[in-house]
Amino acid sequence: MKIITLNELERERKKVVSKFFMLQIYAFLKVFLILSFAFFIVLTQFLDLTRLNFITKLFILIPFLIFLIYGFKREYLNLMDKRAKVFRSLYKEKYLFPYLKNKNINYKMNAYINATDIVRSRLFKPFTHQRGNDMITGEIEDVRFSFSDLILEKKKDITFENDMRLWAINFLINYFSYRYERDKTHLFTGILFIANFNKNIKSNTFIMSHHVPRDKKDLNLITLDNPKFNDKFKVFSDDIQNAFYLLTPAFMERVLNLQNIFNCEINISFIKTKIYIAINKGFDSFEADINKPIVKQDPAKVILDDLNALLDIVKVLALDKNLWANLDNLWN
Repeated sequence: MKIITLNELERERKKVVSKFFMLQIYAFLKVFLILSFAFFIVLTQFLDLTRLNFITKLFILIPFLIFLIYGFKREYLNLMDKRAKVFRSLYKEKYLFPYLKNKNINYKMNAYINATDIVRSRLFKPFTHQRGNDMITGEIEDVRFSFSDLILEKKKDITFENDMRLWAINFLINYFSYRYERDKTHLFTGILFIANFNKNIKSNTFIMSHHVPRDKKDLNLITLDNPKFNDKFKVFSDDIQNAFYLLTPAFMERVLNLQNIFNCEINISFIKTKIYIAINKGFDSFEADINKPIVKQDPAKVILDDLNALLDIVKVLALDKNLWANLDNLWN
């Protein structure tokens, strides 16, 4: 495989970016027309537009502008992402793949964590559609690990039977929950990391930033002797003693470090032999920023830094002989 240089990639990036101005115009007009139509349909159901005074019109204009700005940004980013796919695929195939291979890391551009593992993690709300890419797999300290980018969505089962009023009302109410498609609610965009210790933990323990586990049956809320950790996370487990053995000071320190690095919602679960770490970054982690010079980004280094932060957690657990000895004594 021919390895492409960063300078060659930069030339390809500039070709794509040169066409973005027209993309902005198209995105603005598209959002403006759709929003105008939806607002008009809804307002005419409740107001006589011919009798509105200036102040009322101004109060209507303000939310319209908020919707317009948000919608334009979202539509433009989605369109830009589609136009940038060729460049990003070239970057991954010709630069990222050889770079990671040289570091003895397995990388598959079009693979991602399967639905079975997503559900088994019990970290996500029910979803109907999943997609992703950029699967990385490997082994460290006899522990197999894998992670990938992941997008989860839930389809809205709504039938309007050609009633434009219901369509417009639903469109505006759910406007900010849409992200990629207007018939699906966005649930998650980020990384799901899985490590298999090949040792049955025999309990279910969850570390949650904001939400609760998908199934709270038999789980108890636990308070730990670490105020900083308690401020950031809530811990649930069906075996309190087991949870205290797992959540050592060194482990909590690594999780807090992970939180500082990603600065987003992080949820963790211990299920059977595996640890699952869901990082809700809100964007695709492996994509080079099409708007920044590629020679200044070094996305491959960012990926390795993220991976090392995750592997630090695995190392703490895998190398803690006292942890596994205590758990073995607890179970025997």
